Amino acid sequence: MLLKYFSVILIFTLVKSRYDLIDYILINSCSTLLSNLLLWPYIKQMNLFVGVKHLKPFRHLKGTLALFVPQISVTLYTVLNKVLLGYMGKIKAGSYFDNADKIVRLTFTLLTSLSTVLMPVIANEVAKKNTKNVNKIW
Repeated sequence: MLLKYFSVILIFTLVKSRYDLIDYILINSCSTLLSNLLLWPYIKQMNLFVGVKHLKPFRHLKGTLALFVPQISVTLYTVLNKVLLGYMGKIKAGSYFDNADKIVRLTFTLLTSLSTVLMPVIANEVAKKNTKNVNKIW
């Protein structure tokens, strides 16, 4: 955590213009590398090392692809949607669509995070049959 704070301070002090892109990339890359290297001693303490013979990297490939394909299709749809709208219409129409899409995605993210936090609490209250508390929460 201290390393992340230090990298943010370095970014704010060293990166002043768009010509400092290399400095920004180096600060981010080095801080990520260093923070990952600092975690290696803890892995040895937890006995998480696995032999190469025991690794089976393609065991979960089918399930991973099942999660990856819908995500990439949604990403392609949203990106191509904006590009095609800008190509077929005017830039003004594309910018209206882009800003409206940002508002919708922000609202969706807010509702998703809210439901992620509240669902376990509501499920616990329903399991205890506390409908009064459920109505207070909701």
